[in-house]
Amino acid sequence: MSIRNLTLSDVPEIIEIFKFHNQSEGWNESLERFTHELHESLNSQEFTKPYYVVYENEQGSILGFGAYSNTGFDDGVYGLFWGIVHPEHQGKGIGKALTEERIQRIKQAGAHIILSTTKKTWHLERFGFKVIESRDDGYYLMMKTLKHFE
Repeated sequence: MSIRNLTLSDVPEIIEIFKFHNQSEGWNESLERFTHELHESLNSQEFTKPYYVVYENEQGSILGFGAYSNTGFDDGVYGLFWGIVHPEHQGKGIGKALTEERIQRIKQAGAHIILSTTKKTWHLERFGFKVIESRDDGYYLMMKTLKHFE
């Protein structure tokens, strides 16, 4: 199993995994935006371009993916997003591996803070994220300060 950068040929598999997690009302619009975001990430040279990583098994099937990008406010602040694992492969450490990989890449970029907004905070708390703000609708802004001497 390996974690690597997203390629254009991965997009169909990523979209299928995305569909498993977004079957609510208006999901077609979400799928459209997500597909556009994937293609832009592969073609963009912008400072805030998202970087996608995929978790691939020995047979070459993608079991999960995640993304991160600079927030655009400060070159030392990055955000995590789209940490999604195929439902049939959840609970096997894939999400953890994807999160660890993204944090390591962000550290290598010289960042000092990672932000995330999510409904489910428990999985990020394991990595040292702290809730710094919450909203009544169930979303949380979480932050992790990186120590470059770990």
